[in-house]
Amino acid sequence: MSGKDLSNLMDKGKISLIFSPEIENHMISDKIFTRFINNVESALKEFVFLNNIHKITYNFYFKKDWEIPDQKNLILSLDFKELSTTQEKIDLLSKITLFVQEKIIELIEISSGKEKKKFENLEYQFFLYVEPL
Repeated sequence: MSGKDLSNLMDKGKISLIFSPEIENHMISDKIFTRFINNVESALKEFVFLNNIHKITYNFYFKKDWEIPDQKNLILSLDFKELSTTQEKIDLLSKITLFVQEKIIELIEISSGKEKKKFENLEYQFFLYVEPL
């Protein structure tokens, strides 16, 4: 998919991106984190393009882990504007999760050293949610 295709998705209002201020600040200060976010974002845009999804909003934010209070999880919350049933949303979430995880694994496989370890940690802390169900 070309950069022009991705840009067209944004222009046509198919994708609405929201980054929490904490995510934005972290992206400014951490190039590896930014690369991870860009990889996930690109995978999501590619999935939307390939599957002709008409409207999606997503929000990146951090959330404290309830089992490990010192850990912040990276959350990608998805809102599918065109789907009305919970089952449709769950089915689409499953497909998107597999697609995005494959792209993250590819990123990890082509990385090495400190960068690879950081991507592996981010993958462990990364979760996708559908809102509202």
